[in-house]
Amino acid sequence: MSTAQDILEAIRNAAKDLGHSPSRAEFKARSSVSEYQILAHFPNWREAVRAAGLTADATNLRLDDGQLLQDWGEVVRRDRRIPSRDQYRREGS
Repeated sequence: MSTAQDILEAIRNAAKDLGHSPSRAEFKARSSVSEYQILAHFPNWREAVRAAGLTADATNLRLDDGQLLQDWGEVVRRDRRIPSRDQYRREGS
């Protein structure tokens, strides 16, 4: 079982290799540390990255429903049709 310090060092090493804070998937691909070991020491991946002194990736954060609907509506009005999921990911804010 890895210690919290081992995990933090592994996160820092992955960040150094990548040139940015690693995503969970990038870390899992580059490390032998399991998600179970991470969650044994930290409440979630984002907190582990912060504890390593890095800035956690801002993707996958819960958005305000009103903001999301307003942005989605702007894409619909601009394109005059309902966008596919991929199209909205490309064109939405």
